[in-house]
Amino acid sequence: MRPPVILWMLLFVSTAAFAQTAVLTGSVTDKNTLVSLAGVSVVIEGSVPLIGTVTDEEGNFRLTASPGSYTIRVSYIGYEDLTKFNVVLTSGNATVMNFELQEVSTTLGAVEIEAGPSAAVATIETPLSTQGLSTEEIKS
Repeated sequence: MRPPVILWMLLFVSTAAFAQTAVLTGSVTDKNTLVSLAGVSVVIEGSVPLIGTVTDEEGNFRLTASPGSYTIRVSYIGYEDLTKFNVVLTSGNATVMNFELQEVSTTLGAVEIEAGPSAAVATIETPLSTQGLSTEEIKS
């Protein structure tokens, strides 16, 4: 009975050794005001399946992946995307990276609104009920 138990333990230990993970933590703030940004997308580009997370209310994030070298992309609506290349994640200790995003403003083109005839015309596609009234009918 002893040999199967020892084999199972060796199998479990070897599986745990191959299941090592690396951790990337940090925060995201506004570059000008240094205010923490909540809901910012932090993604490892090119990962299949996609590995990513969003920042919490205080702008902090925690991302778990296999050890290796990655490209990290940080994006948020109203801010310029920020990409860091060759970020090395190792097992055993967390890598800490803080990001500062630059606000970007976009000027939209002009919108021209024109008024046209407003009389509704009944067609087969849009049947409307219309009724004409004379001034005598309105007065009575």
